[in-house]
Amino acid sequence: MDILIITMALLTMSFWAYCNIFYQRHLLRHQQGYLIFSVIQWILIFISLVWLWSWLIGIISLLVLLLGGAVLATNFTTNQIYKLLKITPDISLALFGVFVWLLGILLIIKIFI
Repeated sequence: MDILIITMALLTMSFWAYCNIFYQRHLLRHQQGYLIFSVIQWILIFISLVWLWSWLIGIISLLVLLLGGAVLATNFTTNQIYKLLKITPDISLALFGVFVWLLGILLIIKIFI
């Protein structure tokens, strides 16, 4: 379950970074929804990091991700795949929203089971 949560967190960060490119170019239809889901995503990632590891390691790893680690990790891996597949802004935003929900559901299952 821990590996599944980490994988889902990496996928949400990946689609977040890819949607961020479209957000900066003003190509997303639902920009406010993207911003709300971005905040929810980072809160879920923080909770999952603290829950999987400890407070100290969770906070340090979140700071590393927020200060550039997520963008570096995703720009050189999955974003290149998305560009090759030519995923449109609408599809990337939809997948980002679905993966945020899946991360939340997995985290709830992890915490309560």
